[in-house]
Amino acid sequence: MKTQLIFLKELKDAFRDKRTIIMTIVIPTLLIPLMLFGQFFIQKTEIERAQEQVVKLIYSGPADIKELLVVDKKIVFLPFSDEIGKKIEEKDADAALVIQDGKAVIHYDPTKPTSAYASQKLKNYLLIYSEKVIEARLQNIGLDPNIIKVFDIKEESVASPSKMGAFFAAMLIPIMILSIGISGNMYLFSDIGAGEKERGTLEPLLATPAKRQEIATGKWLAVSSLSFFSIVLMLVVMLLTINYGQPLFLMPGQEGASLKLEPIALIILTLGGLLLALSGGALQFTISIWARNIREAQLYLGYLPMVVILPVVFLNIMGIMGNIPNWSYYIPLINLYPIIYTAIMNEMVFSKILIALSTNTLLTILGIMLVTRILNREEVILRT
Repeated sequence: MKTQLIFLKELKDAFRDKRTIIMTIVIPTLLIPLMLFGQFFIQKTEIERAQEQVVKLIYSGPADIKELLVVDKKIVFLPFSDEIGKKIEEKDADAALVIQDGKAVIHYDPTKPTSAYASQKLKNYLLIYSEKVIEARLQNIGLDPNIIKVFDIKEESVASPSKMGAFFAAMLIPIMILSIGISGNMYLFSDIGAGEKERGTLEPLLATPAKRQEIATGKWLAVSSLSFFSIVLMLVVMLLTINYGQPLFLMPGQEGASLKLEPIALIILTLGGLLLALSGGALQFTISIWARNIREAQLYLGYLPMVVILPVVFLNIMGIMGNIPNWSYYIPLINLYPIIYTAIMNEMVFSKILIALSTNTLLTILGIMLVTRILNREEVILRT
């Protein structure tokens, strides 16, 4: 009962602060998804714009190849210049094609979408020209051009639209959930422990009939509940955005992708988010209550996202390559990435999930035990 009263008190105090609304609701539901998908939308728009723009080309080479390129009305030829790199760098030209002594060199800037697209277009034209030359040479010596064709290459994806949508979601959702779960309510955790010590409001609470464990549990559950609420909001918004807003940000070749999660996947996603809020909350609360003041707590808590997110970025790269290492399931907090990733991809291995959930549960229990022990040490509580 006392734990519940402390829990409700902390929630009431938290929502009196406008920062709670911003960090718990506004950022997870609006700002982060907007920034994330806005980036993909801008990238897609730039690629499409590059494909529609006219390619400004510096050319030096045989006339017959130039005749092939002239057919493309979106290629404009510029006078040849010895300062090719400078011209491309200053956007006076998109690319340059120099053919001499049997070598074709394409000069371009891969950091500029228009230049990168121009390079790819020139490669395609050179391949077409090479095939025509080889065909003509074989015919001149009386050979059938098909003699050099082993087979026609055709790519056909076996991935269903839902699988493509899941892959796109699996690249984004796990790392975003971990980010908001670890750093989203950092200021609340720093305030609920070190902040109360610094203001002198923790001692009166410790003087009440409530046990130290009840105080620790009530505070931890209050802020962890807010973290879990943020995680759920972000998850819902991202799933809806991916499902219904895909035409705005999917790249060429990803058309038709859709996302459909199985009920068990949704359950695991929710359970993973809950354990992230609880275990991450226990760790952050421990750091906050140990710190001398709120500034020191914010310093320590500021490094925590780096410790967690950097390995997760590494795992994200390995996940894209389809090879998540087994050791990642044994590290608390970090192991929530493979849980969420495999749930979205419907590639869950329940024995590994059980290991990951167990380690996070253990971290949660140890965190609360440690906070309770710290609350019983006056030399830690009274130091500022």
